Amino acid sequence: MISTRQLRYFVETAQAGSFVAAARVLHMSQPALSLQIRQLEAALKTRLINRSGRQIALTPAGETFLVTARQALAAIAAAEASVIPFRDSPAPPLRLGLVPTIGRAIISELLEQSRARGLNLALREGVSSELLAALRRGEVDAAFSYDPPADKAYDDVSLVREFPVLVCRRALLPDVADTMPVARLAGLPLLLGGPQNASRRAIQRHAEQHNIPLELRYEIEATSLHREILLAEDVFAFVPRGHFLPEIDSGLFRAIAIEPPAEQILTLSTRRQIDPAARLKLLDIICLAITHALAGGRQGWLQYEETRQEP
Repeated sequence: MISTRQLRYFVETAQAGSFVAAARVLHMSQPALSLQIRQLEAALKTRLINRSGRQIALTPAGETFLVTARQALAAIAAAEASVIPFRDSPAPPLRLGLVPTIGRAIISELLEQSRARGLNLALREGVSSELLAALRRGEVDAAFSYDPPADKAYDDVSLVREFPVLVCRRALLPDVADTMPVARLAGLPLLLGGPQNASRRAIQRHAEQHNIPLELRYEIEATSLHREILLAEDVFAFVPRGHFLPEIDSGLFRAIAIEPPAEQILTLSTRRQIDPAARLKLLDIICLAITHALAGGRQGWLQYEETRQEP
C-alpha cells in the first residue's frame, strides 16, 4: 500500500533532480527521503529512479508514474476542497509545546500528518522547563520535554533515548576523534544553558557520577545565541546533535561523543483533560514521524522500548 506522503516525496524528488535538493525542500534528511522512495518502489515492485552520483534519472516506469502521481495528488486536493463548505465549526486547536531539537527533526511531517488527519495544532517552542510550566498552568495541552518529573496532572510517554554531544568549531581539539573519554571534560571551557536546561543537567549529573570538575565559561539560556558564541569563542557546547545538525553536516562545527555517554529521555506529556481521541491521534502522528527520523539516523537517537505503549 502506497501513501500520499510517498507520492509527494516522489514528485518532489523527480522535480528537484536529486535527493539532496528534494530533502532540503521537504525539510527532511536525505537518508530518510531515500528510504521512503525505496519503500515506494518495493510496494510497486518497480524501479522508478536510477541513482547515479548526486543526480537521479527517472526510469521509463518512473516517467509514467510521475504523470499519474501528479494526477492523484491533484485529485486528493480537489476531494479535500470539495467538502470545505460542509464542515462543522472547527474544533479548537490542540496546543503543542516543542523543544527546539524535536521541532527541527519532525516539524514537516508533524504538520503534514496533522493536516491529513484533521488535527488542528497550535505550536509553541521553548525549553523543557518552560513547556512543563506551561503544561501545569494549562497554557498547552501537550509538550515535549526531557526527563520530566512525575506529575499526576498529566500522562507521560517516553519516545527516544538521546545522547548529547560536545559541539565546537572544527579547529578546536584537532587531535581528538569523534569520541573521547568523559575524563577529558575536565578543564574544557563550556557554554551551557541555564540551571534548568536539560542538557546542562545531564552533563552535570554525568560529571558528578565520574568525579569530573566542569569549567562553566558561559551560562546562556537562549540557545539561539549559542551558535554565534561557538563561532566567536574557544568554547564547547553540550547539546543534542540535532540542535546544530546543519552546521555539523556542513563541516562548520564538529560533534564529539563522550564515553560513556550521558543520556536523556525525550518524553511527550499530555494533560488528562484533553479529548482522548485527539490525544491518541497526536501520539500516532508523533510516533510515525519519530520512526522516520530514527530511520534517517542523523539525530543520534535510539528507540525507547515503550515508544508505542500507552501510559
